Amino acid sequence: MLKLTIYLGLTAILISRQGSPLPINPDQPLSVCKVLSDLDLYRGKVVRIVGEWDGGLVGDCPPVRRHSRSWPSRIAIDFPQSLIVKLEEPADWTVAGQVYVYALIGAWREWDQLPTPEKNTKSVVATMVGRVDARDSVHIAEGNEMFGYGHLGGSPARLVLVELQDIRIATVGKRVAQFRPPLGGF
Repeated sequence: MLKLTIYLGLTAILISRQGSPLPINPDQPLSVCKVLSDLDLYRGKVVRIVGEWDGGLVGDCPPVRRHSRSWPSRIAIDFPQSLIVKLEEPADWTVAGQVYVYALIGAWREWDQLPTPEKNTKSVVATMVGRVDARDSVHIAEGNEMFGYGHLGGSPARLVLVELQDIRIATVGKRVAQFRPPLGGF
């Protein structure tokens, strides 16, 4: 059974599916930086994670050194029903991807309404549950391309979404989210 809860005002949408895997840390979410600091420990596990949300989850921590590469402090988000997940590491659950997209757009629309000075200290923050995927090794192709996850393979890990639990505008020490989705929709 699909559970969908929508709160008006600040966009907060919870999506989950009965029978979905449970996180190893149900009470306290891990930060993006914590997960990235020990990808070998969290690889393949379902975790509850919090970070700035700009389509992926980002953290205010130094770049990640992995496989002789420097990676941004970012975890790509993917859906269990996406073709790449099905080909690489299939998941036995699904999520409503369109709800995720509308939640992201709604949250950034709300952020966009903030007075200009507040935009430097506030960001969209989300708590999600998902399976952490990280490659055991990276093959460097000619041209020095990165073969991670997400946009242009530029993230060292991905979260295969199980549940989007919380979305809020929050004060952050330093806003690290670099990108805003188009506010007009996709």
